[in-house]
Amino acid sequence: MENWDQIYAYRKHRNLIAHDNANIYRKPNKKLEEQKDFELYNSNENLDITETGHVFIKEINYINNLYDISTQFLSQIIEATREKIEVE
Repeated sequence: MENWDQIYAYRKHRNLIAHDNANIYRKPNKKLEEQKDFELYNSNENLDITETGHVFIKEINYINNLYDISTQFLSQIIEATREKIEVE
């Protein structure tokens, strides 16, 4: 997964926590595994989903990974900007 895609996934995680009470249940008539974005949250080994649909950060690696990905992404932007300035 590219850095931007990973940042997008982290943004979705953050929005779930901040705006949706950290719960993925939207459709009460559907199973947990059928809820929107279940796979996105379930695929992150640093997150835990309870049977009631609450998502928890279970490892500090979640924060460390976001930091590393963001730093790499910003470094790529800085390098691309430098190259563009040097060409012009």
